[in-house]
Amino acid sequence: MKKRSMRGLAAALVLTMALPVTAFGAETVQVDGYDRMEGEAAEYQLSISNVTGKTTVAGKEAYVCQAPVKVSAVDQLQTFEVTKYLSAGNALAAQGVMLPDGYTQESWDALYFDSEGEAVVKVGTTYTIKEPGIYRALGMYPAIAGGAEVYLVVEGNGQTAASLTKPQYTTATPSTAKVLVNGKEVAFDAYTIGGNTYFKLRDVAAAVNGTAKSFNVTWDAKAKAISLQGGTAYVAVGGELAAGDGTTKQALPSAAPVYRGWMEYAMPAYTINGSTYFKLRDLCSLMDIAVGWDDATKTITVDSTK
Repeated sequence: MKKRSMRGLAAALVLTMALPVTAFGAETVQVDGYDRMEGEAAEYQLSISNVTGKTTVAGKEAYVCQAPVKVSAVDQLQTFEVTKYLSAGNALAAQGVMLPDGYTQESWDALYFDSEGEAVVKVGTTYTIKEPGIYRALGMYPAIAGGAEVYLVVEGNGQTAASLTKPQYTTATPSTAKVLVNGKEVAFDAYTIGGNTYFKLRDVAAAVNGTAKSFNVTWDAKAKAISLQGGTAYVAVGGELAAGDGTTKQALPSAAPVYRGWMEYAMPAYTINGSTYFKLRDLCSLMDIAVGWDDATKTITVDSTK
């Protein structure tokens, strides 16, 4: 899980592309996120390698590329990130932010250096996309100055733009994991997807309600976004901690952005029967709740008392 960007920072941008819109052989494209006046020279923020054409994904214009793809900063930027997505049909579901080549979570801050009072990413900083999928590259100047946002459909390993842009339904198997919340066993309608266990967001909020790490969940119907408010009581909507029916379900990646305060977070999530499910560790990390695993008893432990 990684913070993505401030709400509203990545507004719709007009992109000036260095190549025509028709299909072409693998090329490197430079991207300028500004709508330039006629005759005004472009000033690029990002470069994208191995571009072979263009397509549309969830209503957004995107480059088609062949893996591996290098995304590089070609100017000093305040925000430089690549986020992976899955197709949810008419929307995209964020799966997390990639780390630049040679960096780890611990050395993330080393990307930046001070330039005239602003922390900026140095020119040449690069992400290499090695796996097929849908990605968003973002290269932004300080908030009001704008920048570039571009979507990429990266082909490879037999996956094509056509297959990658279809809704990515996956099988969700009922989880039998035992869960202790503050020492008390709680039954969750949880599912295993791709080797990870996913829990219903509102179930987790209900389970820790009344403790030091209580949080509320609200849905912004206009923005189609989930908002989490820490340090406040959970307001139930009905159906929390209801028992599941024990059957396998079809899960679709959730395209709803998740906010805590003004920060948007990229966390893999799925929608099952109209409810949103997250990895327990991702959700607990975001809400500062301790989660652990007792291998001897095969039990998940959650501590929201501290």
